[in-house]
Amino acid sequence: MFRSFLSLSLLTAISLVSGCSGGAPDAPKMVTVSVSVTVEGKPIEGDGVQVVFQPSGKGAPQPIALKADGTGKGSVVAGNNKVRLVVSGAPATPGQAHSGATNPKGVGQAFLGDESPLTADAKNGATFKFEVGGAASPAK
Repeated sequence: MFRSFLSLSLLTAISLVSGCSGGAPDAPKMVTVSVSVTVEGKPIEGDGVQVVFQPSGKGAPQPIALKADGTGKGSVVAGNNKVRLVVSGAPATPGQAHSGATNPKGVGQAFLGDESPLTADAKNGATFKFEVGGAASPAK
C-alpha cells in the first residue's frame, strides 16, 4: 500500500510540474506593437476601426482596436503578417463596394479585405504607420 501511495504521489508531482511549465511549446511568440493609421495624411477617426494582423505562419489573426486619434497598441504574432482593416459599417471586401455599400471612414477598399497589400514584420516595440485613403497607393 505504501508503494502505491508513493507511486501516486510521484505521478501527481510530475503532472503538476509539467503542467506549469509555461504553456504549449509550439505556441507562436507574441510581441507588442503600436499602429497609426491615416487617411489622406490625417489620422483616421479610430472609433469602430480595427487593424488586423494575420500571421503568415502559425497563429490566429490578432485585431488591434484604434482609439479616436487613429492609434492603437496590442499583441500580435511575431514575424511576417498580412495586415487589413476592419471598419464598422464598411464593406468587408472590395467586391462589396460595387454593390453600393459605403465606407464611412474613407478607407480605400483595397485595405479592407483578405487581399490587402499591407504587411508588417512584427517585432517587439515596433511602430507601424499605414496610409489607407481611397487614393493611397499600397504602403507597407
